[in-house]
Amino acid sequence: MKNKKKYFLIAPIQFFFLLISLIIGSCCNHAETYMVPEDFKKYFYFPEGSYWVYENQFDKYDTLTVTSVESKIEKEDESCRKTEIITILYQSSQVGSLRILAQTNFLQFNLCEYISFHNYFTELTDFGTYTNGEKKAQSCSSEIEWWIEDTVVINDKNYYDVVVNKTTSFIPPSIADFPLKGYFKENIGLIKRELQNGEIWELVDYKINK
Repeated sequence: MKNKKKYFLIAPIQFFFLLISLIIGSCCNHAETYMVPEDFKKYFYFPEGSYWVYENQFDKYDTLTVTSVESKIEKEDESCRKTEIITILYQSSQVGSLRILAQTNFLQFNLCEYISFHNYFTELTDFGTYTNGEKKAQSCSSEIEWWIEDTVVINDKNYYDVVVNKTTSFIPPSIADFPLKGYFKENIGLIKRELQNGEIWELVDYKINK
């Protein structure tokens, strides 16, 4: 009889935890999955082997090559929400290895750069995010503002509807090659960089792999 009583005391507790796990599992099955917006992918999400060649006003060249691309879905913290995380590795002939990470959640989309001690690209944040009526967004390492230039001329070529990101604060004064502005064209990527030390790097050639 003792064993039988002990069994009936444990069973309700096991049933309770089973019920909780089923409820949580059911909620997670219907939880939101936040994907990186397709509109943003057009500016940075390019196949492995794609490359860009830039030249500055001192006749120096930099070749930037995509060496690895990964997209995965991960759970967001302790919640059931899931988010797409895109990691892209680059190799720059001037800077070395670069890694950018893009993800989105229920608040905003952002793109951050790691490995390098400065930001090669500046940072893309949600073009729809506004602060006090201005086109500003707090990014991974700095405050930026953005706008769209109707036409940007680079090496006698016209690029239309170019997104310009400008760093407005948190610029480390000791990092001379920290970018003040990044110019992005959809389906091409970064076409121009303006650095704190006055260097201007402009696109001279590129190839986007299929």
